[in-house]
Amino acid sequence: YMKLLLFIIAIFFSELASAEISYPYPTEPQVHLQRDETSLALKGQLQVINPGENIWLIQAWGEDENRKKHPVIFPQISRIEKYGSILLKIYPEIVSENEMKWFVIKIIPTTQKEQHNRLSIPVVYRLKLIR
Repeated sequence: YMKLLLFIIAIFFSELASAEISYPYPTEPQVHLQRDETSLALKGQLQVINPGENIWLIQAWGEDENRKKHPVIFPQISRIEKYGSILLKIYPEIVSENEMKWFVIKIIPTTQKEQHNRLSIPVVYRLKLIR
């Protein structure tokens, strides 16, 4: 009887420990910028997918070699719903074409009000810009 009870308790705790968090991720490992046919400006886009049940905040920007931030992505801050996706638009004509080297996406987990003492670590993707 005791072995059965210990087995049931072990299964219960193993189910609690195996709770997975599915992090949002960009669909491409690089960001490709192309010239718009009408305005000849560089433009690009990148889709970020949320495969899980959690809601996340996404913050995105461009960076140069010196890690200086450039606000060339729209929307800069957005919310991605569970099992949802978001399309980030890139308009680097604001800065010189040669300055932009990286596209950075920071994915910030949401917290519940009752989770005061929980550590939450944002996930950061740093993608190479390809012209």
